[in-house]
Amino acid sequence: MAEESKGANVKAVASVNKPPVEDVYPIQELIQAAKTVFDTRPEVVRAALRKVKKTEMSVAEAKRMIDAFKAREVE
Repeated sequence: MAEESKGANVKAVASVNKPPVEDVYPIQELIQAAKTVFDTRPEVVRAALRKVKKTEMSVAEAKRMIDAFKAREVE
């Protein structure tokens, strides 16, 4: 009985330590929501995500890529 209790506690602790799962959205939906979600034009989002091999991504991941794209120097 003590073994069962110990196993349950380990599972409970493991589930508490997991980071929350972020929602993912289709790239096209992120582009369409550019102004409201990222406060930028759809063209900027499209260009920033152009080389992405994914069809979906989270808002946070897209924001990181957009910010990196905006910070690049123009040659």
